[in-house]
Amino acid sequence: MRVQARGAGATRPAAPPRPVGRRTAVRVRAVLEQRPAQAQDDEAAMDRARRAIARLLAPSLAAADAAAAADAAAGAAPGPAPPRPVRGTPLEAGCVYYYAYGANLAFTTLQRRDVRPLARDPAVVADPSVRMVFRHRGGYATLESMTAQGDGSGGSGSSDGPERRPRYPPYHPRVHGVLYKLHAEDMAKLAKREGGYVITDIDVETYDGRRVRAQTFVSGPMALLPGEVVPTEKYMRTLREGAAENYLDPLHQAWLSSVETVSSAGLGAEYFNTPSKFIAWGFLAVTALLVVGFFVQR
Repeated sequence: MRVQARGAGATRPAAPPRPVGRRTAVRVRAVLEQRPAQAQDDEAAMDRARRAIARLLAPSLAAADAAAAADAAAGAAPGPAPPRPVRGTPLEAGCVYYYAYGANLAFTTLQRRDVRPLARDPAVVADPSVRMVFRHRGGYATLESMTAQGDGSGGSGSSDGPERRPRYPPYHPRVHGVLYKLHAEDMAKLAKREGGYVITDIDVETYDGRRVRAQTFVSGPMALLPGEVVPTEKYMRTLREGAAENYLDPLHQAWLSSVETVSSAGLGAEYFNTPSKFIAWGFLAVTALLVVGFFVQR
């Protein structure tokens, strides 16, 4: 499946674009409401909506390139350049392909974790049944097959069950993210920070149509919530910024801005009701009973 990239063939932007704001999101929703109900299955209708939304997103990749050229002509110091595209860069020994769809989309997150990508490309998950859902402990995102009957960890369950729908259906029927090429040591750094996630292999397709086998993080069974929750505004802001920095599909950026959010302060118990929580409480209860029994016997 080929997804139209904004500013295809363009070079590096001088500065990252702004994420979709709330006011723009209202205009985007107005564009989407003009689509026929079956538009998700109509590529021509999807492309028309995408072009209309792209005009609302600023600046575009082409505009950023024009600004960079103007700065260069004026002798201004160039801004930090993002890593080159993955295409044409073979996977060397000691490197891995990593697919990011959550907070690791954002350059600031990678910098904070001391991770330096060697290359990057926007990409979609190849499996059309996989969706991004907010079922990880704390309201974070994970990948889940909408036909899976198993644990929901990245589409590893059976595919013969009834189709389900995520709490926030996407505007484009694929999960969008970024394919990074990383040193194996940097992948290990990310793994240490991704609490409750496990590494799994996944097939992704870059916006120019190249299929790649990559690693990604999905929720382990001990960190998976019983159902989806409303994500926090802080987390979704990071996702919106990362999607804008990487010029992900306008429909995906619009969807990220449409997802309702809550404050990070005072999250309810539903954000932490994972199997690991109940196992921990059970362990403490058994330990307490053993201690009480020991002193009673004495």
